[in-house]
Amino acid sequence: MLHNKRDEIALGLGGYLYPFAQARNASHYAEWNRDGLASSPTQSQRTFEQAFWEAARNARWIHFNLQGIRGDVSAWADRGRDYGFVGGNLSNAELHAIRSTPELLQKTTFYRQDKPVKSPF
Repeated sequence: MLHNKRDEIALGLGGYLYPFAQARNASHYAEWNRDGLASSPTQSQRTFEQAFWEAARNARWIHFNLQGIRGDVSAWADRGRDYGFVGGNLSNAELHAIRSTPELLQKTTFYRQDKPVKSPF
């Protein structure tokens, strides 16, 4: 079976990520290596951060699902800044990376209930 490589990535909380990514034909973290967006392994906490930066920079577009993220999105990004890419904090760290990197922010669409929304940043 021939796989069509994708050049867009999907981010968000794990429980909501797979159907969200599939609906946008975007690559989620488990597919970044296969889709040629990252060379670092995504299944290792030790290398996930490097894989995220590779995929985010290589992606033509980023789709970020805010489903499950309650309250102030900036507070979530602040936790990402404070704790980094550690288990249980990956989406926070991704939000912080996007918020603090203009190149990533300008190519990110945020969604709530499957509809694009204004950037929370």
